Amino acid sequence: MRSSLVFLFIAIAFVVAVPKRASAACTPAASGVTVCSPHAGLGTSSPVHYVAAASTSCSKGIGSIGIYSAPGNRVYLVHSSTLDTFLPLKNGTYTTTVQAWDNCGGSSKTNVAITVKGTAVLTYQYNNMRTGANLYETTLNPSNVNPSTFGKLYSFPVDSFIYGQPLYVPNLQIAGGTHNVVFVATENNSIYAFDADHKTSTPLWHTFIDTPVPCSSNQPAPGSNCNLVLLTPGVGVTSTMTIDPSQGAHGAIYVEARTNPGSAGKYFHGIHKYDLSTGQEMTGSPKTVSGAVSGTGRDSVNGIISFNNKTENNRSALLYANGTVYTAFASINDAPIYHGWIIGYDAATMNRLFVFNTTPNNSTNQNGPGEQGGIWGAALAADLGNTLYADTGNGTWDNTVNDWGNTYLKLKPSGSTLKVSDYFTPTTLAFNTNDDALGTTTAILLPDQPGS
Repeated sequence: MRSSLVFLFIAIAFVVAVPKRASAACTPAASGVTVCSPHAGLGTSSPVHYVAAASTSCSKGIGSIGIYSAPGNRVYLVHSSTLDTFLPLKNGTYTTTVQAWDNCGGSSKTNVAITVKGTAVLTYQYNNMRTGANLYETTLNPSNVNPSTFGKLYSFPVDSFIYGQPLYVPNLQIAGGTHNVVFVATENNSIYAFDADHKTSTPLWHTFIDTPVPCSSNQPAPGSNCNLVLLTPGVGVTSTMTIDPSQGAHGAIYVEARTNPGSAGKYFHGIHKYDLSTGQEMTGSPKTVSGAVSGTGRDSVNGIISFNNKTENNRSALLYANGTVYTAFASINDAPIYHGWIIGYDAATMNRLFVFNTTPNNSTNQNGPGEQGGIWGAALAADLGNTLYADTGNGTWDNTVNDWGNTYLKLKPSGSTLKVSDYFTPTTLAFNTNDDALGTTTAILLPDQPGS
């Protein structure tokens, strides 16, 4: 199958996220503020990825840490000893300051001089709140977005359908030069880096992950009718990738892919981390997606429910939040047996950190065995406090046994799982048996509103 990427591009705005754990890649010095990203004196694009950690001789520890975009202009603050956040900045030269305050009345700071040029699209819907809003647009306006001057410019051939949102990095050192680059992934497990200005029609790099999983009426799972859903002979990369420009020498792009190595009939889900400039697999990558939780629901064996590589499918966009890359799962066309899963990996080491299942137990309210509750097209989101949000599809609901079908979930990392800190389940959907699914669309997180 031969498809093409039509290039129409809009710039972005990004949200500031408040971390609750340090990035594994940033270790504070004995005392003071250590800034691991961005690197002083280098050019960067907006949003600027700040990763920092602070330490002190104060026995009471660090109370808070923040960012100043200019003297007296604090734009970010978190009550923690670490931060890992994307800060939207307009084009220009800045002497930013990362400052920490301890609980003994002392403070320390580190200045970071940067030049911001261009705006990147590093994640689905432009930011972790999934607002789709670009508050920093400088080129497009009502006068030039019109039928006579705005439209298709050119296209690039690719090897299958693209279902994820294209991502974009300006001024990237790649292929022996500096390019504005658009990244796409296909159902044939190909990842392409194209010159966004069409200076060349051939890819700046192209990586083929591995043979995709067969997609037919009974593959990858019986009754999935995958070919009617995805309209392809194979299922590979379906979701939107995510980018962390601070990883390694050039930055990294993370991808969730389904593979059938050697067409041997053994199906896998994998999380991959590729060098942004070369397309080469990075240290620690790939990781086979796996996970297990205690539970009595469907597919339980000796009280354990394990991730099912055949029935589970990743449609939800990947989410980078506070040094963790999260991926979420449902099925293809409700082909049984499946659950909703969220699995998080350390962005630096690629080690698995968190496993969460939305429907692990048989209900006690006559709502049936624990099953379904998938996270479909609804992308995971994260708010200003770096808390995660998800909304699930139809499935078992019983809050007394942690079954969360058709529910909005507020989730916080806790140990090796995610803890439900709050939820909302519409009454009309809690016991729904008509395949009415709340989680077919992404829930948008609104910024703080006046008077709220």
